[in-house]
This record gives sequence, C-alpha cells and structure tokens, in this order.
Amino acid sequence: MMKELFNQRVRIHQRQLQKYLRYIINDSFVVIMTFLFGGAVVYYTSFLKQLPTPYPLGQVISLLILLFALHIGKLATLLKPADQIFLLPKEAQMARYLQSALLYSLIVPILSLALILGFLMPFIQVSFASSLNHYPWLLLSLVGLKIAQLQVQRYQCYQLTSKQGRIAYLAWLVSSLVTLAIALWFNHLLGLALAMLVLLGFSWYLKKVQVQMIFWERMIAREQNRLHRVYQFINLFTDVPFIQAKMKRRRYLDGILRYLPKNQQHTFLHLFVRRFLRSDEFSGQTLRLGIVGSICLVSLNDWRFALVLSLLFIYLIAFQLLPLSQQYQYMILTQLYPISRTTQQANFIQSYRFILLSVAFVFSLVNLISTPLLYALLIFGANLVFSLLLIYLYAPNRLKKLQNI
Repeated sequence: MMKELFNQRVRIHQRQLQKYLRYIINDSFVVIMTFLFGGAVVYYTSFLKQLPTPYPLGQVISLLILLFALHIGKLATLLKPADQIFLLPKEAQMARYLQSALLYSLIVPILSLALILGFLMPFIQVSFASSLNHYPWLLLSLVGLKIAQLQVQRYQCYQLTSKQGRIAYLAWLVSSLVTLAIALWFNHLLGLALAMLVLLGFSWYLKKVQVQMIFWERMIAREQNRLHRVYQFINLFTDVPFIQAKMKRRRYLDGILRYLPKNQQHTFLHLFVRRFLRSDEFSGQTLRLGIVGSICLVSLNDWRFALVLSLLFIYLIAFQLLPLSQQYQYMILTQLYPISRTTQQANFIQSYRFILLSVAFVFSLVNLISTPLLYALLIFGANLVFSLLLIYLYAPNRLKKLQNI
C-alpha cells in the first residue's frame, strides 16, 4: 500500500514537472546549451594541454569536485504538510515508503555523477598521469557512496537528536573522503571495495533505528525546501505558482530609495523598487545569476565566448524580472490609486532599466579582468545595446501579452 502511494505521488509530481519542462527544453534552449557545451569543450581541451603531468594541485581539485558531486540530489519523499496527520496511523509502514523514495531519489544523482565524472576524467588522467579505463570503477564507487548518503538522510527522518544526525553525516563525509582518496591515489578497485563497505555499514545501522518514531515535521520541512529549490530553478524560465515570496526588511538598502522621485507620478516606482529589494524571489535570483555569470566570465579567456555568455545571463535576468510588473495587479488598495496603467508600466520600465543596466555594467567590469581593454569595451557596448533592446522592445511586448492573459 505504501509503495503504491509513493508511486502515485511520483506520477502526479512528474505530470506537474512536465508542464514546465516544455518551457525550459525548447529549441532556443537546446541551441544555447549546444553552443555553451561546444565552447566549454574547446576551452577545456586547450586548458588541459597547458597542464603538467602529473599535476598535484589538480589531484586535490579532482577529489574536492567528486566530493561536491556526491551532494547532488536529496532524498525525495514527496511528502505534504497534511501527511503528518493522515499518514500517522501508517507510521509503522513508512519504512517501505522511504525505501521507495530512496530508489526514486537515485535517478538524478546517478545521471549527474556519470556526466560529471565523464567530464572530469581527462583532468584526472592528466593530474594523476593515469588512464581512462578505471572510469566504471570510480563511477560505481561514487554511486555506492551516494546511496550511503541517502541512507543517512533516511536515517535522519526518524526522531533523533540534531547531534546524532550531524554525527551520521560527518561519519559519511569522512568515510567518503578516505574512500575517494584511496581510489584516486592508490587503487580504484580497493576504493570500490571500501565504498561497498561504507554502503553496507550505513544500511545495517539504519535497520537498528527503524523501530523509532518518525520526525514528521523535520521530514516534511526538508521535502518542502527541496521542492522549493526545484521550482526556483524552473522559475528562471517561467512563472511557478508554487514559489512563495519571502520578504525581508533589509534596512541597509534603504539608501537606494532616497534617490527615487517623491511625487504621485512615481508611486509605483517606489513599490516596484521596494518589492525588488525586499523579495528573495527577484533580488535573490538576480544576485545568484549575477554571481554565477561573473564567475563564468572571470574564468574565460576567449572574448567571443564571454560576449555570448554575458548576453545570455542578461537575458535570463531580464526574463525573470518581468513578473515583477504583475505583483500589484490584484491588490485592491493599489487599484484605488488615481494612477493610470500607462504610468504604472512606465514606472516598471524605469526600475527594469536601472536593474538591467546595472547588471550590464557589472558584467563589463568583470570582463576587464580576463579580456584586453579593447575587447572589454566591445563587450560593454554589446551589453548596453542588448539591454536597451530588452528594455524598450522586448519588455513592452511581453507586458502587453501578460496583461491580455
């Protein structure tokens, strides 16, 4: 029964995600990702040719990347807040439910580990002066350690103290670090054997704690946080109603508001700017995309690739800012303001322009670090023109479509 319940929730969850995947995996996304992947391969190949063999620093970097890759993917229980009431009589059978959740949670991590290890293997080959034939054994070791980590997360679903949960995680982290170090520096088959021992050890220990009561609140809160991160990523491409905005006061940003005009014609400018500054939904996404884009730009030496990448991140930020214009559309008090819809849209364009031009300026400054001055100025000009096109052509057309929905 519990297995059937989980399978039913998986089907509902997948149907929900499929509605949004068509907005993410479209022709333009495939073209952009193909271009980025091709550019990354060319850059990666030229980078490897410049490295000495062996490369001690690369050995440590490889270990840290693999250890980081093990953290991709959480235990997907698909539980809902009401389950702590309606599933409470079935608490004794929740072990079967969690086992099904663990198996389902392996799909994304295994695919991610296979891709990351495959991309990293040439770097490992250069760093350790080894061959590529131990890729399957390293992958099996990573999969075993990942299953052990999911076992730890399953273990934390029961009513344990926070100290017990931290000890279990630290035990897994240390054992994974030792296992990967042995697999990389000594013998990959020995590393695989240790990974299987770690997996068996955590599996055996979990059976001892399944008689305890389940910590429903913590388990449901973790699942809600996991789903929130998934929908946050989808929200970069399209609106997701499951995202609940979190507002923060942020007094240290109040200085920006002093420079805004204080008259009736700019009332909505104040509202839009305050909403942007205090909401994680908009300022958080803009900050994350800006940081990721800046890190990518700093690591690039090819100005053409940097140009395309900066334009791509500016577009992503511009796209995810558009729902800001609809934040006050259904609020009764704002509809009582004697301000026309045209003025409201003009105020939004003002805030939109300030944010996009600021992002374009930051990206241009970052390009100065890794590209010559002439090419950095060329990128700045392209960023500026592209931002103005988004502000005065793309945004008004999108706003008309949003108002007609």
